[in-house]
Amino acid sequence: MKIKFKLVKFEKALAFQILEMNEQFRCEKVKLAKLFYGHVFEIRAVNTLELNGDIIYLRGEKVEDDNKIVILKCGTNQYRDKYHDDMLIDLKDWAENWEGWKEEKEEIKTDESNVFEF
Repeated sequence: MKIKFKLVKFEKALAFQILEMNEQFRCEKVKLAKLFYGHVFEIRAVNTLELNGDIIYLRGEKVEDDNKIVILKCGTNQYRDKYHDDMLIDLKDWAENWEGWKEEKEEIKTDESNVFEF
């Protein structure tokens, strides 16, 4: 398992929380930031969880923020839906293809409770 997270749609908003994440991608110091380029997003581990335009910041050196929930406010539900779908595509791509993974690929698990695991 590389990442397990909750991604929930609200009216013109998304909520994102990482439940578990493989420690190989965690950044120990800002100077050692980890990076992956997806189709839409850059996925980084630097400091703390954040959604910032076309950058998804995963868990970083601030361990005290590991259970943080971030809210992305969207102008429309259509934008929210596209952002949601693009996040899933790029996080799956990251989980399968980041060059730092040394483990075998695992089966992808999803359920109906807005929890995704890659």
